[in-house]
Amino acid sequence: MTLPKMAASGATFAAIAAFALYAKPLLAFNFEVENHRGGDSPAIGRPSQYDYAPTVIQDGKYRMWWCSWVSGAPDVNHGGDGIYYSEAEDINGPWSEPELVFKPRFGEQNAFDSWHTCDPSVVRVKSRYYMYYGGYPINPSSHRTRIGLATSSDGRAWTRANNGNPIISNARATVSGDYGAGQPSIIYLDKKFYITYTDDTGLAHDGAAQYVLRSSDATFQEGVEVLTSNGFEPRTSINQTEHYFIRAATVDWQYSDVLDAFIVGLAGVPGKLVYKVFTKDLDYEIIPQISISGSWSEGFGLVSRPDKHSIPTSTCGVVPLDIMRSVGEGPRSWDLAHQGFDIVTDLSCAESSMARAMDGYYMISPGLPQSLVIDGVRLQFGHGETLRHFSRNSIPVASGIYHSIPSGGSLFRFNPVVQSPERPGAFEVGGNLWPVSCPMALTTNGSVRTWITNAQWDSRQLMPSLHCLY
Repeated sequence: MTLPKMAASGATFAAIAAFALYAKPLLAFNFEVENHRGGDSPAIGRPSQYDYAPTVIQDGKYRMWWCSWVSGAPDVNHGGDGIYYSEAEDINGPWSEPELVFKPRFGEQNAFDSWHTCDPSVVRVKSRYYMYYGGYPINPSSHRTRIGLATSSDGRAWTRANNGNPIISNARATVSGDYGAGQPSIIYLDKKFYITYTDDTGLAHDGAAQYVLRSSDATFQEGVEVLTSNGFEPRTSINQTEHYFIRAATVDWQYSDVLDAFIVGLAGVPGKLVYKVFTKDLDYEIIPQISISGSWSEGFGLVSRPDKHSIPTSTCGVVPLDIMRSVGEGPRSWDLAHQGFDIVTDLSCAESSMARAMDGYYMISPGLPQSLVIDGVRLQFGHGETLRHFSRNSIPVASGIYHSIPSGGSLFRFNPVVQSPERPGAFEVGGNLWPVSCPMALTTNGSVRTWITNAQWDSRQLMPSLHCLY
């Protein structure tokens, strides 16, 4: 077994891992950490403010939400925390002027987020954005952080969900921990929302630890499963914090389709950033802990796809890990900066599950039609403007990777559309139906609807739904 050198820190570690990939045979792979990039260059450039706890997704542009001071709090000496937004064409900027997009409910003393709203974690599922955040009240009788949820159609105008109530609260009220439940990090995987969060009142540990829930309900009010020592089980009032995932605070995570594993970033000792990689069942680490040299002050976020999966690359077996984190000596001088590196494995294209890794992106390959990758297949588009309704992210690939992803057919300009009285409009491609969520895409494509019966519609092979983003 070889021991590769870690380019960023000079450390060495065991470089082979074995893990189960669904029903695939047990795989072993070698890996190296390469291409250290980024540094401490400020992203936002507000020296009189504190900027920290960012969440960043690649959604056409790089879109970032983070926490900073906002005026208007009842306690004028301390102010409050609000959530700001900025975007950039390149991860290194320049970033747009920060925009306050979400703030506490000042004046509503009984609201759980009447003083602070912070630690955002954002995913986009289809055309809807979900922002999980920590809320803190001005009411002294309930000074504990709790987790809330807001939704949006554009990532800027947010509406509180769950009737404005917290979706996750601290496990216990009478323990030494004085923080509560917060610092959420969200992933959308296999049609479920996975959340890891900090709770210093959990049953498993008197102190900050990470607990994990999953549910197809974005508000985590129904059908919730909790990670226990025996895997995921239905949540009860007892088992929700009986088992902690990691003893840590300030955690962010994403899912790697290349590795079929969760990548967890957590704050290390000063001057270090730590990454752990866990199996899909979250039962053990599949590669040794990776420690990277890099300054940080408070809070960081892994740059991800809109569903909080790793961003794809055009090279098989490579997982890019880019983070935006807070740097600076004191709270009033914190700014955000980018740092990144690649985990380079020897996994082949087939083992890298490129179709899953590129989900939601459209591929560009010389001499070949632009193709949207969705649910493991590619749909070729003859009209670029129609394609842009369904994806904002593109990736250049070699023809070999392009053709390795199963084809779902070609959708040309003026492609036929069928609809029935109780079924949506759908592009008819090779006799199969691709349902479409918005009429504007049909108009853009110049398609004409043909009405058929429900029985005729149901007799066709149904392909993945195409969801319009704007």
